[in-house]
Amino acid sequence: MKFERYPMVMRHPAEAPAIVSQWNEQLQRHVPEHGQAAKFQPVTVNDADQEAYHAAQGYVGSGDPQSFESAVSNPLPGNYQFQEYPKWVGQVLVHSKAEEDALGGTPEALDASTATAAPPKRQAPAKRSYRERTGAAAPASTADAGAPA
Repeated sequence: MKFERYPMVMRHPAEAPAIVSQWNEQLQRHVPEHGQAAKFQPVTVNDADQEAYHAAQGYVGSGDPQSFESAVSNPLPGNYQFQEYPKWVGQVLVHSKAEEDALGGTPEALDASTATAAPPKRQAPAKRSYRERTGAAAPASTADAGAPA
């Protein structure tokens, strides 16, 4: 990965975010009609001409090769010391090698032994007819099914 100057975001020192509403002390609530539009929002430039145009309006570029290199390489601080403990082994937090050995087994085995079982799958209820669900009596014959009672 190498540094590329464009596209670059430029920001204005007088940048102000949009105000959707303001607090009204008298009403003790937010009042939306007193909002205000954002001022000097960040702009993205794609070439030197656009950069020069926005720089003339007071915008400042935010990228340089040294800060990019620092962010990408991310060197560890000089006084950094790796600490192995505390750490999670399976679903147990251990604070020393002795605690880890006392658990026994590999982390994979511990994960499998301490994992909760999946809940049983729900089965769909058996389909029942309308008569079974409501307890309605069956008609004596099909001819009687449409006849008024």
